[in-house]
Amino acid sequence: MSAGWVAVSVRAGSMTRSCLDRDRARALAASPKLQSALAALNATQYRHQVQAGQTLAQAQRAVTSTLLWNLRVLAGWAPRHGVTVLRALAGEAEISNVVDHLQRLAGSEAPPPYQLSGLATTWPRLSRTASSGEVRSVLATSPWGDPGGSTPDEVGMSMRASLYDRLVGTAPATAPWAAGATLLLVAREVLVERRGLPSPARLWASRVIGTAALSAPTVAGLRASAPAVVDAGAPRSPRWHHLCLPGA
Repeated sequence: MSAGWVAVSVRAGSMTRSCLDRDRARALAASPKLQSALAALNATQYRHQVQAGQTLAQAQRAVTSTLLWNLRVLAGWAPRHGVTVLRALAGEAEISNVVDHLQRLAGSEAPPPYQLSGLATTWPRLSRTASSGEVRSVLATSPWGDPGGSTPDEVGMSMRASLYDRLVGTAPATAPWAAGATLLLVAREVLVERRGLPSPARLWASRVIGTAALSAPTVAGLRASAPAVVDAGAPRSPRWHHLCLPGA
């Protein structure tokens, strides 16, 4: 094992020891008031960015920003393949940046982008675009692929489907994670919101969960068609910032 992997292993071990376990995460989610949850988080390593008085959206961004900081530290030590994996794991933050950027281009307010540094896949190029059409063109020539549309919803859906497909190829151990997230994406967009997935998103999703799941007419049918790997005991969503605390 190289010195880089040793350093990453030590740091990752520190992060793991500081993770919220399932019971603590559920207790946090069951807090009767937002301020109670913020007080609980303020007793953890999130205290550097989570502050009393924050709104829910501000607290969520603070949690994500804290974990991104730790992922950037890991990336500074990791060998090339390790950085590739970490970049994929940080993909949700880049998706948020792109969707928020599209909102700003449309004249709406949006929070400042997450700081990705070396964890960015294509964000530096995307951040310089001046129209939704440019955003789509840049994505089409990037690892994200053509989203099949240029609205925030279309881009967000396609980028997530692309990310989950890329996660499976980059880090096969995340397959249960990625499959669960893809099923949730399909359930929300197709069965609840009654919106069809853009063609590229359907292709990427089918590679993760199979074509049968994409044509399921009900949530029960979607569950029945779910790949067996989803029940392998891994978390069902790669929204990685929900459970893990950074190390000291």
